[in-house]
Amino acid sequence: MGTGVFRLPLQSVQGLLLGLARERSLDRLLDLGIHRLADFPDVALARVWLIQEGDICPSCPMSTLCAQNIPCLQLSRTSAFVTT
Repeated sequence: MGTGVFRLPLQSVQGLLLGLARERSLDRLLDLGIHRLADFPDVALARVWLIQEGDICPSCPMSTLCAQNIPCLQLSRTSAFVTT
């Protein structure tokens, strides 16, 4: 049985940080980070949430509660560990 503590190997963290440092675009940086994290077998799901203006999504279930367009969390990226 596991300890419930997730630890990334040092070499993996160094490689991830080097890859992130090379990126000049926020979109590519977020994509790289989320996909690299989801590549670890102990990670089932990785998500990035950003605070953005409210009511930006036409299908948002909270749009009726967000008439004042206040900033809220918006799901920006998601990636999952896929087993084959």
